[in-house]
Amino acid sequence: MENSINVYSTSGQKNTLADNVIAAIQTAICNKRVISIQYPASGGQEPESRMIEPISLGFYEQNWYLIGFAG
Repeated sequence: MENSINVYSTSGQKNTLADNVIAAIQTAICNKRVISIQYPASGGQEPESRMIEPISLGFYEQNWYLIGFAG
């Protein structure tokens, strides 16, 4: 993977980083590219990483949802 994108939280305000992440995911969906995501593990452990083949991206009740296959 050439680039890494980190998003920790958004507060509902205009967030250019979050906009860039959404655009990158949309590009990955259109180009059928696999992406790597990292998210906090439960219990304060090290963050976990997953390779995801994104299929769809949706926005519902102020939250973004990514649908895809994890490998």
